Amino acid sequence: MQPQVRNLQSLIAEQNQALKPQYDLIQSDIAANAKAGQAQETGLEAKKDTAFSDITQQSQNKNMFFSGFTPDEQAKYTSGTYLPALAQLQATIAQTRSNLLGKKADLGKTAFDTAFGAREDDRAVLADWNRLSKQQQFTASQAEKNRAFQASERVASQQFSAGQNAQDRASSSDEPKLTKNQSGGWNVSGGLDLAGYARATGSDLIALLSQGDEKDKKAAQYYRDNIDLGRGEEYAMNRLKYYDRPTAFYRGG
Repeated sequence: MQPQVRNLQSLIAEQNQALKPQYDLIQSDIAANAKAGQAQETGLEAKKDTAFSDITQQSQNKNMFFSGFTPDEQAKYTSGTYLPALAQLQATIAQTRSNLLGKKADLGKTAFDTAFGAREDDRAVLADWNRLSKQQQFTASQAEKNRAFQASERVASQQFSAGQNAQDRASSSDEPKLTKNQSGGWNVSGGLDLAGYARATGSDLIALLSQGDEKDKKAAQYYRDNIDLGRGEEYAMNRLKYYDRPTAFYRGG
């Protein structure tokens, strides 16, 4: 089955889902940072109100309430204490939020990199599969061409042999006879073996072996197997002659 290349966006979604607990934790920290910052700002505001109240009380105690002492002291507190503290607090809150958002972005990059790597692995597997498929198709095509060529060679060889056999029959006044023996094998007259009879009469030696005894039939099957395996007519005949059924060739037929 052809391997598939998975969709990049689907892979990213899978990775993000796997990282969801970490995303949730960071988001919780962001919310907690904002809440803590708000609480600290409220605390600074309350501290300022307390300081202003103390300044007013001191002014009254010194009978300076209408002297401009109160606004001046409050302004000094605001510029010297409250505003610097507020600015530092807001900077700390902003920096913490920035750090947390950076972690969140890093998670997103991790999800993308992992998904991209998985998609590239899929593409590599598909490329290997395509190369192997093309190689197998080429091999099958070459094997078919070889089988067709060997078949044509076999037909040409048989036709040539038939022509030679016809000439042999024309030059011979005493055509050999073929009879069955008790084991189902062949007896040939005229001092010929089975191969000689086939050549003399234009018969197909393999067809004759296929109709003989059990050893003849096995030899014929071995011959066909060698042809089907692409080993060629010459190899198959030599194998038949010298190994599989030499008795068919004892008298040089």
